[in-house]
Amino acid sequence: MEGPEMRTTFVGNPDDYVDARQFEMLLEQFAEDNSSRRGAPPAATSFIENLPSVIISTSHQINDDVICPVCKDPIPTRARAKQLPCMHLYHSSCILPWFSSRNTCPVCRYELPTDDAEYERSKQATTNVRDIQVVEENLMNKRSR
Repeated sequence: MEGPEMRTTFVGNPDDYVDARQFEMLLEQFAEDNSSRRGAPPAATSFIENLPSVIISTSHQINDDVICPVCKDPIPTRARAKQLPCMHLYHSSCILPWFSSRNTCPVCRYELPTDDAEYERSKQATTNVRDIQVVEENLMNKRSR
């Protein structure tokens, strides 16, 4: 043989590897499939429209300035801020765009309602299953006493 021998070495199963052409095809497939959206939908429009504004006061500033968790800039005293049900505070200009693509608090992941009925139904079903599991565990614990 002339020149160095070129040999492809695979670790594991060679069928697990994708060549560049296959990879491009896979990416195109994902790009075309809009139904493959991952994660939760945006927050409900009615919720966003009714999100309360508060005036930052000295009572909000326990140890330091109130800092917007999205942009990391301070929210000055006497400025308006949006307050979530979880009590976290944000600049309006920061949190409103956030909710156009997400339905959770950026800090604690408190989940807000959405306009997606299917998502809300599946969320409720999951909650019901968890509630049943908790009740069953409590019953089992009482019986074992």
